[in-house]
Amino acid sequence: MNDALIELLECRRLERRLTYGQLAVLIKRDSSTVSRALSGQKIPSRAVVQLMARSLHMDEATVMAIRDEAAAIKRESQALRTAGGSPDGMKTHGDFLNALGELIRGANLSQREIGLKSYGELKRSTIGAALRGERSASLSLVMSIVQICEVRHPDAVSAWEEAWYDLAYPDRERRRQRRWEAYSFLRYLRSLPGHRQASAWAMYKARRRCDQTPRTGSGDIR
Repeated sequence: MNDALIELLECRRLERRLTYGQLAVLIKRDSSTVSRALSGQKIPSRAVVQLMARSLHMDEATVMAIRDEAAAIKRESQALRTAGGSPDGMKTHGDFLNALGELIRGANLSQREIGLKSYGELKRSTIGAALRGERSASLSLVMSIVQICEVRHPDAVSAWEEAWYDLAYPDRERRRQRRWEAYSFLRYLRSLPGHRQASAWAMYKARRRCDQTPRTGSGDIR
C-alpha cells in the first residue's frame, strides 16, 4: 500500500511538473523532507501527506485513506513479527531457513535445547542439517520449532505454515524427485552390459553436479 501511495503522489507531482524543491516550497518544508517522504523507504507522516495532497490539488480524503491503510498494514506486520511471525520479504528456500534460524536465536535457544524441549522428537543433527539446507525441513519439524520458540499468536503460526508450503515444500519435492531419479537410474544401470556401466555412471554424476542446488540455509546455531 505504501508503494501505491508514493506512486500516486509522484504521478501527480510529475503531472504538475514540480521538482522536489518546488514541492518543498509549496508545503513549507525543506527538500530533504520531500525526498524522504517520496523515497518509499517508510510511510510518510500524516502531516506531510496532507500538505502534499493539498498543494497538489488532490482529493485529501482519498490520499489520507490510502496513507492510513498503509500504516495499518505496517503496524499489523510489525505486531505479527513481534509475536513470532515469519519475517516479510522471504523469496527463496534459503530465506526461509535463515528466518527459521533467526527465530531460534531470537528465542535464545540452541539446537541442542530445541532437541531437549522436543523430548527427543527432534535431533540436534537433524535440526542443523535442515537449517544448513543439507536435508529438507519437514512441516512437522518447522512447526515443532515454532511451538518450542513459543510462537503463540494464531496469525504468526499460520504465517510460518504458509511460508513452509510456499518455500520449503517445493524444495522437499525436488529432493524426492531426485531420489526417485537416482533409484530409477540404478535400475537402468544394472540392466546395461558391464562395459557400458562405467561411462553411463560418469555421465549421470556429471549431470547431477550441474543440477545440484547450492546450499543457502543457515549454519549451526551456538
